[in-house]
Amino acid sequence: MYQVLCSRAVVAVVYITSDVLMAVEFITPDVLVAVEYVTSDVLVAVEYVASDVLVAVEYITSDVLVAVEYNTSDALVAVEYITSDVLLAAEGIKSGGSRMYQVWWQ
Repeated sequence: MYQVLCSRAVVAVVYITSDVLMAVEFITPDVLVAVEYVTSDVLVAVEYVASDVLVAVEYITSDVLVAVEYNTSDALVAVEYITSDVLLAAEGIKSGGSRMYQVWWQ
């Protein structure tokens, strides 16, 4: 399925096979790009918003989740990594010259 709406400049692409799903969405008024790629055990979701300059990336396998968020308006970077027995969360915040970096693991 391929769909284009010129009035709002929206492009949506969906590609489906027996084990693969790919969805791409592009919106120019808000400058949003969302990409999702799915196989039998892997999911990759990418979202990009230029108005707030936000980038979110999620990668999922059978037992691993990686989520990355980046926001330049507040200069916030959050990274989460999860396996079956390990949780790692890192946050970096830079505001007014101050920087905070925290790491948790279990």
